[in-house]
Amino acid sequence: MRATPYWSLIALIFLVRTAIFMIVPFLFMIVSGGHGGDVVLAGLVVGAIPLTSSVTGVVGGPIADIFPRKTVMIASVVLGGGVFIGFSQASGALAYLACALALGVVQGCFEPASAGLMVESTAAENRDMAFGHRYLAINVAAVVGPLIGGLIALKYPVFAFLCTAFVLLLTAVLIHLLLPRAPVVDRAVARGATHSIGPMLASLRGDRTLQICFAGCFLMMIIYGQLTTTFSSFVVSNLDNGAHRVGMLMSLNAGLVVTLQILFSKIGKAIGRRNVIAVGVLFYGLAPLAPVAFGAVFTGFIVFVVMLTFGEMFLFPVSGMLFAELSSERTRSTYMGLFNATSLGLAVGPALGSIAMRSLGLSGLCVGLAAIGAVMGLSFAAVMRSERLLVSG
Repeated sequence: MRATPYWSLIALIFLVRTAIFMIVPFLFMIVSGGHGGDVVLAGLVVGAIPLTSSVTGVVGGPIADIFPRKTVMIASVVLGGGVFIGFSQASGALAYLACALALGVVQGCFEPASAGLMVESTAAENRDMAFGHRYLAINVAAVVGPLIGGLIALKYPVFAFLCTAFVLLLTAVLIHLLLPRAPVVDRAVARGATHSIGPMLASLRGDRTLQICFAGCFLMMIIYGQLTTTFSSFVVSNLDNGAHRVGMLMSLNAGLVVTLQILFSKIGKAIGRRNVIAVGVLFYGLAPLAPVAFGAVFTGFIVFVVMLTFGEMFLFPVSGMLFAELSSERTRSTYMGLFNATSLGLAVGPALGSIAMRSLGLSGLCVGLAAIGAVMGLSFAAVMRSERLLVSG
């Protein structure tokens, strides 16, 4: 792992995520507060960002394989700066929605480009740690960004939008200055053998291992999506001081990731990838049963969050690495864009979870999620049998 370009890239990913997290958590309140409490519009605006990002990633990945990844990153964050300037001037529903869609496009292009560049800049034996560092940077940004944004976003939204735009435009300059000479590892195959998006996407249809990996990660996101939706809703509605306790659960999740991710990455490197996935699936699959096992009291939800977070710290980084190693030199970002699209599970999961909660109650939901965890585990087991993976352990 070569320190200068590698850590520069991790720092730039952190900077971009921090800038976006300064605003996005407060966007619902900013939009609804500025339009007479129009929560429907606010919901559409906020929901459009991750949905557009997931869909755009499927196309943004091939774009980053056709054009230089550094160029795609710079173009993305410059567009992001323009989007937040647009947010600062927006005054109508369509303007806010257009900006939200554009921000989703920015994320859908930046994420696979930066992930692909990270893979290129990291030796194969260090990629497990690299994805752990990337995941840690994103989670620290998710803590730092809202702390900064909370000071200005609601009181001075226009100023907050412009500050975010400035940070993103500054990041574009830093990408240009810090990454041009970033070394590339094992780049024996010349990029650009395929010069159009259509054939690159068509080639994915014949990759069964990739499809199984996508299914496993998609199911993983369905389970994770319950943390901030169905389970949080149950706690608020059925436990004393529910809103406060939900905040405690969210803080517990974030705190564990920020403090323990490096340790878990080192453990993962020591025990080998197969064991990482096995242990992660065990934590992740059994976590939904905790609320039922403890009788739907708060202790059960604490155990759920701890087990889910332990599984998350093992599985989330390694799942991204699986996509990277299934890819070829010419399709790095294409595959990482597809990995980005697995976050659609965060949109589908809450909808399915809400239906299950209404129809089957908490117990039925928890058992169903555990069953999904079992299928997820079988999917990862099938992927690990692929000869295309650089399996360690």
